[in-house]
Amino acid sequence: MLRDYVDRGQSTGSQRRELGALIAAFNHWLRENDPMGTRQQIAMMRPKENPGRDRVVTPDEELAMEVGFGKELWAITRFCLRTGARPFEARAVCGGDVNADKLWVKLRSKKGDGTVRDREVPIMCDTTMGDLVERMRLHGRDELFRCPSGTPWTRNNLASQWDSYKALAGLVDLQWTDLRHTFATRLGMAGVNATTIADLLGHTNLGLVQRYVQVTSLDREAAVRHAIV
Repeated sequence: MLRDYVDRGQSTGSQRRELGALIAAFNHWLRENDPMGTRQQIAMMRPKENPGRDRVVTPDEELAMEVGFGKELWAITRFCLRTGARPFEARAVCGGDVNADKLWVKLRSKKGDGTVRDREVPIMCDTTMGDLVERMRLHGRDELFRCPSGTPWTRNNLASQWDSYKALAGLVDLQWTDLRHTFATRLGMAGVNATTIADLLGHTNLGLVQRYVQVTSLDREAAVRHAIV
């Protein structure tokens, strides 16, 4: 269960919750099967919360990735940067998930309760959409993003190439989550409201995206002016 969470790129908070539930279940089994208490139960010390990352990709860093990553790695990186997709969501994109006429792509995420949720994310970048259309022509309804050998990306080879090429590009501290954060930050800077950002990211908790929305005095003034009839 925990390995599945890690592979899907779930947050460390989600991983801790699943691990806590697993430990609680195991301790319950011990109490039921060892009434004399001869076996020690597992204790879990809550680790410190990881500090939130506010890393945003700069235009120069984006250019460095485009130049240094190679065609296939840059293609899936650019897709995540333009759509806010998680790596496992990008790897799963197939030809049937792309609507070239309406300019959107369908992304799928799996929640902790096993529920699979779909969301449609518009793609306004001509280069990104053009690349998807070309990949649909080559691979049909199969997985669109491929590693240099021509096979679909796996978690391991994508992570390996990402680590290698970002180091060569001088972006050692860059993480996949920073691409998603950059996408959301650019939306917030463009004045997109928190509800829409949450919908595009696949979040159900608005509190997770409030930091991307900066309210200024001009925003307040405009809101009140438009509300007065």
